[in-house]
Amino acid sequence: MAPSPFIVLCVDDEPEFLSIVEELIKEAGYLSISATNPVDALKLIEEHKDKLLCIISDYEMPGANGFEFRKMTTKVAQDIPFVILSGYVSREMALKGMDLGIAAFLNKPIEAQQLHDTIREKTKNYAESLTEKAALEAMFISESQELIEEIEPLLLALEGDPDNPSHLNSVFRLVHTVKGASGVLERPEVTAFLHAFEDLLTRIKNGFKATPQAVTALLQAFDVLKTTIATLSQGKKAAFDFSAVLKVLKGVGNESNPTSEAAGDKADASGAPNTGTTVAKPGGILVPTQMLEEFMQLAGEITVIRNMVNKQVRAIEQRMPGDSDVNQLGVLLDEMHKINGTMQGRIVELKKVQVSTVFNKLPRTVRDLSRHLNKPVNLEMTGGDVRVDTTIALALNNSLIHMVRNCVDHGIELTEVRKSNGKAQTGTIRLVCREEKDTIIVTLSDDGGGIDPERLRRKLTESGRLPAEQIASMSRQELLMQIFEPGFSTAAVVTDVSGRGVGMDMVRDSVTKLKGRIDIQSDIGKGTSFTISLPVPRSVVIISSLIVESAGRHFAVPQDHVLRLVRLTPEQQRTHLSILPGNACMLRYEDTLLPLLDLAAMLGLTSGNTLLQAASGDAGTPHEDVNILVLQAEHGMFGLVVGSVHDTEDAVLKSLHKCVEITGVYRGATFMGDGTVGLILDIDGLVKAGGIAEHFAQHAAATNAAEEETSNGPEGQFLTFTLTTPGTFAVPLDAVFRFEEFPSSAVKYCGDMQAIIYRDAVMPLIDLATVLERPRPTLTVQPPLAGDPTTIRVFISQSEQRFFAFAVEHIGEIASLQSEIDQSFRRPEGTVGLVLIDGVPTTVVDIPRLLADYAPIVPETPPQAAVGWALF
Repeated sequence: MAPSPFIVLCVDDEPEFLSIVEELIKEAGYLSISATNPVDALKLIEEHKDKLLCIISDYEMPGANGFEFRKMTTKVAQDIPFVILSGYVSREMALKGMDLGIAAFLNKPIEAQQLHDTIREKTKNYAESLTEKAALEAMFISESQELIEEIEPLLLALEGDPDNPSHLNSVFRLVHTVKGASGVLERPEVTAFLHAFEDLLTRIKNGFKATPQAVTALLQAFDVLKTTIATLSQGKKAAFDFSAVLKVLKGVGNESNPTSEAAGDKADASGAPNTGTTVAKPGGILVPTQMLEEFMQLAGEITVIRNMVNKQVRAIEQRMPGDSDVNQLGVLLDEMHKINGTMQGRIVELKKVQVSTVFNKLPRTVRDLSRHLNKPVNLEMTGGDVRVDTTIALALNNSLIHMVRNCVDHGIELTEVRKSNGKAQTGTIRLVCREEKDTIIVTLSDDGGGIDPERLRRKLTESGRLPAEQIASMSRQELLMQIFEPGFSTAAVVTDVSGRGVGMDMVRDSVTKLKGRIDIQSDIGKGTSFTISLPVPRSVVIISSLIVESAGRHFAVPQDHVLRLVRLTPEQQRTHLSILPGNACMLRYEDTLLPLLDLAAMLGLTSGNTLLQAASGDAGTPHEDVNILVLQAEHGMFGLVVGSVHDTEDAVLKSLHKCVEITGVYRGATFMGDGTVGLILDIDGLVKAGGIAEHFAQHAAATNAAEEETSNGPEGQFLTFTLTTPGTFAVPLDAVFRFEEFPSSAVKYCGDMQAIIYRDAVMPLIDLATVLERPRPTLTVQPPLAGDPTTIRVFISQSEQRFFAFAVEHIGEIASLQSEIDQSFRRPEGTVGLVLIDGVPTTVVDIPRLLADYAPIVPETPPQAAVGWALF
């Protein structure tokens, strides 16, 4: 039997007897508390009055007997049943007991059954009243918490539009409802406070203007109300002191009364988050997040078992092909998997809340702090309807309040400074939340004075926190990130608003605990922007994965990172793989070079690097086909060499031991379909561990530089290539649609022209080597094409909605021209001229001219009876 929530108090000056009675009370199913004297007992009564079911007191006690103690209790707990223990009961005692409302007399020494029966019989009605009262109080607290959440935004709206009666009427209705229901508490001080709150609203309704002073007083009353309800919800029954807030409410409009709104603002400017609890909305229930976590774990286990069963079913299908029962089992298994996936998605949604629950607290913070600092500030918020996990909401709740306060205090300038700088007198803070894939991104920006890196450098030097040489060599971004270091502050003095250097440190810790990051950008005189990126947490992460094998080990690769699977034959390896200085391997993929990693060599599963052997083209080394996954990492693409590629599978992410996790290349582990354990690869972790992160950084820098050069000059970028004829050639990169390789069997003959079927259309094939050798190109390309007899390499250009393929021997690099094209070398015909690329004389081909020469083949509007190309 579950213990009763009610308490029985036993008072006796004999500790030995007291311990016996306590045990008997517990045996009856009640909680027990005790005291050895009436004074201590009265304190316990006051503390536990709302759950105290019965008082059992010894008659003979020093200082006060049982009757005298009963008289003391009538002042604080007259209705609580009172039982006296005594070795004898005279007629006079019985009569006096009736006058004092003694519920019963029990013999001493006491009998267990007699005690149990007395408590049950004498407290039955009182227990029912306590239960009813507790239910009414719980209902009041739940309903009040929901109602008061609407009050604060309405009060802020009232301040912005004091002549709009709808805001005031809504607040009045809410406060009046809470006041009316507060009678169930039997706490007259709470009702009196709510009455004063309502009185001020009534005065405003009757013509008193909703001045900033009046709204400040109402907001203070709201804070007190919210704290009161939160305290009641925690079961605390201490008396409330409303004298300070009552003085403020009654003093609004009385100029002689020092109800300073500045004092109110100063108190509110502390920025401490309001205490409260989350309540269920109408038609809903409160569910502990831990229970949802457990449901997600169970759903994940179902997925693991499903993968194992699925593998067995597929094996049975192979042994019993065409069996209808086996086929039906497979269909049911797939259906179960869909339902399980839907269930997991619903549970994830249950754990989410709208980010507006965090945002809604910030207008009040900005309003109070801006008034306290005498800085007009406007807060603009976007994305409040984005739903985030409760852990993210908690992290943002703890972080944004510090960041917003810093924007108002440090970012936004004083009105005089803004006017002198030609800015609007009212500063602006913008808060934006958005979701990108599996990341929640929150951007907080202000149009203030920005952060001066040199000032940070001076502060660091003065503080002696770091060596002078290190401070001097810090970049702008490194200096900006110093504001997140513990104890670092740019404030000249410590105030009640800021200056201790702890807020931003806490912000960074809150973000990093969720494996997120925070970035900062600042321009002097223009403002500062913070960007928080938080990965979406999941209790059970189910990753759609591609299962690969290397050196006999199985790994899961998250499928959302996989762009393409590439298999290179030994012949293709010599042309598609390159070795750079430092034994770095690269893959020629479409129009770029991708860095390559050999998974087995990287993880130490093999002694040598088969990738280097394949790229070297060593004739003495036996080569096999190479399987490459083209993967998309955070900052670029790269290739991952694996042994073999298997099926796709839903991998349930399991956490790893720290000694394995520290390698940084694994996201976790999973149970494979055959019951074995496989490791899930961390794609960005592979980039870091493989040392190709620097390549991405250099590539980004080169791309930016190239874009800058292109925008500042006419040179642009060119693709270099070779033909069977001597020399190096190039074409403008913007004339190239893409690179392709075709087997020679794909070449079709259309009259005296060669063509390839490409994208469900006929694409003319032009052999540049043959065309450029002729003084005047004709419309004929004589077979066979020069070069590799089995593979034709081409780059494709597009003109008038038609594709043209230009056959080449070998595709080279993409380069930017550093000098003007010398058009005096326009030999042979069909070229633009000659240019030096990396010191090599290179002939620039005139693609538009060649396409114009072939234009008669492709009339824009062929005659109705014309004979052309068609696909059958």
